[in-house]
Amino acid sequence: ARWTNSLDCLPPMSYTVGINNARLESKTDQQHRLSASHVLHCLNFCSSGWLQSPTSYSCIKLYSEQKSWFDARSTCQAVNGDLMIKIDDMKQNLIEDQRQSLRLKEEIWFGLNDRKNEGHYNWLDGTQTISKFNWLDEQPDNYGGNEDCVAFRNLGSNIMQWNDVPCSKQLKFVKFFQVSKGYLKERNI
Repeated sequence: ARWTNSLDCLPPMSYTVGINNARLESKTDQQHRLSASHVLHCLNFCSSGWLQSPTSYSCIKLYSEQKSWFDARSTCQAVNGDLMIKIDDMKQNLIEDQRQSLRLKEEIWFGLNDRKNEGHYNWLDGTQTISKFNWLDEQPDNYGGNEDCVAFRNLGSNIMQWNDVPCSKQLKFVKFFQVSKGYLKERNI
């Protein structure tokens, strides 16, 4: 796809996007290269009301309705998305900003659980998390023997941390969808 940039975040020139090799090349200066993530940060490919992840081709939205973990996931899947997975610091900061703007104080579901193997937390895509720093103190604890799903919890600080809770608990949730190359092509990006 080609476009002429008029955004402040990129120098003004014409670019050709190489999505497959995840870089941009200037027609006028082959030495000038920018990462696709920088460009994605500048381009808005998410619909209104959605936040764009600066680190991946994904759009994020915090839902204020409350559902069980399973119902929240079904709601997300019904519109070609899923609960948020592989949460890095930048994604967590986006979610925290949205939580604060909506003035939400409750826990929030995302796509991490240990339903198949107690104590081994996997993202919905099957990859295991190795993160230990995101958990609340003394968590996960599987309190009562049935805490198999993970939610963000805020204890008054501005930092959300992870907590294992029963999957049946009614909580708000974070939905995301991965933007495909076809989606970018359809939008002429």
